[in-house]
Amino acid sequence: MFLRGPVMMWAMGTAEDLKRLGRLVTSRRAQLGISKDEAARRAGMSNVTWKRIQDGLPVRDTSYAKVDAVLHWPPGTSLAIANGSTDDPLASEVTGDVRITRLPDAEDSLRTAVQDAVITTAPDLTGTQIRAIGDRVIEELRRRGVLPDDPQTGASSSS
Repeated sequence: MFLRGPVMMWAMGTAEDLKRLGRLVTSRRAQLGISKDEAARRAGMSNVTWKRIQDGLPVRDTSYAKVDAVLHWPPGTSLAIANGSTDDPLASEVTGDVRITRLPDAEDSLRTAVQDAVITTAPDLTGTQIRAIGDRVIEELRRRGVLPDDPQTGASSSS
């Protein structure tokens, strides 16, 4: 039997893999301050398709590639996560033709945790509001001496 027309591929990961991708996409979109509608527009896909990705539902492989571009992730990242990869997409970004890899630090980990918690408990907040909450948490932790004032050197004024 021969198939006519293009064959559409779907991610073969588990439902948990797709849910993890949805959480990562939602978190990264919020970090970039992009609304769902704007993200879908930039990706050249429908709002329904973008929502499916954030909800952890399968979409065509070509849609995952578009997500990577919008979120400034290396090509193939979304599909790899959908297929079970546990790599951290935020550890590497593509800017133009340059890949920037950064080491995770406490501040980034805290921001991501706060964003994930806020998105889970208050999904209707905008990316700007979510980012402001994350900034406020980091500011408060610095004030209390839990985080250093200068993340580059680790220096804290309360030491």
